[in-house]
Amino acid sequence: MPVGHLWYIRRGEQQRGPYPTAVMERNIGLGRILATDLLSADGKHWLAAIDFPDFELHQRSRETGLARQLEERQHERRTSAEVDSATMELRRGANRRRPEDPIEVQSREKSYRVWRGLASTRIAPARMFGGIGIAVFLLMLVSWQVRRAETPHKLQCELPAARGVAWDFCDKQGARLSGAQLARASLKNSNLIGADLQGADLSGADLAYANLSTAKLLNADLRGANLTGAVLRGADLSGAELGGANLTFADLTDAKLASTSMQKAVLAQTLWSNGVVCAASSVGVCVMRGAQASIK
Repeated sequence: MPVGHLWYIRRGEQQRGPYPTAVMERNIGLGRILATDLLSADGKHWLAAIDFPDFELHQRSRETGLARQLEERQHERRTSAEVDSATMELRRGANRRRPEDPIEVQSREKSYRVWRGLASTRIAPARMFGGIGIAVFLLMLVSWQVRRAETPHKLQCELPAARGVAWDFCDKQGARLSGAQLARASLKNSNLIGADLQGADLSGADLAYANLSTAKLLNADLRGANLTGAVLRGADLSGAELGGANLTFADLTDAKLASTSMQKAVLAQTLWSNGVVCAASSVGVCVMRGAQASIK
């Protein structure tokens, strides 16, 4: 889900939130959110938690982790039981040791701790300088990897608008892209708040989880575009072509939809301009409890 997407949780009469998407995913993985809980993007219209994106995937990650922990604990218990059994066998019979004086045990343990403390401070100069050298090398390696990761992303975001351009996670807030040719471009999680995209060709573009709040998309071509989880709050989509686009979980609150074409557009769980949450079966028109929400 996009940055800034907040969710409410309801279980029975108890309601909590809102929480960011990252917190929701973590709580699903920890088992704190159940499939029977209800979720809402606005605190008014609710859907089952099982319909949250990748719910079962987050849930399976928790189950896998628990299984691994259980296996490790069982292994530890078996090992401990074997050691205890061997120890008891040795202590049986005529050679069994007499119980030790608790004061002697305490004194021995104290001496052992003191000795260990002194031993840990005796670091040979060669080992000390060798450790410093390794630490410096690792620091340089991490720094190089960070610079290496940042440079391609920066260069990618500086590329001019073109068909198939990769602008994932790029900050294009307020960009002037009127009439831009961005067909099949990748703009996942990009920041396009207030961008001017009037008449732009975004057909087949991947705008999943992009933030297009208040963007100007008048007469834009968005046919077949992926707008899953995109934020289009207050965006002007007048006259835009959205035929066959995927707007699952998209936020269209207060968006202008005059003369907008949405033939065969997927509107499952879409938050409509009037605050209505579209049913999962909505295609072409937003359907809520048997009623059709106006596109205009």
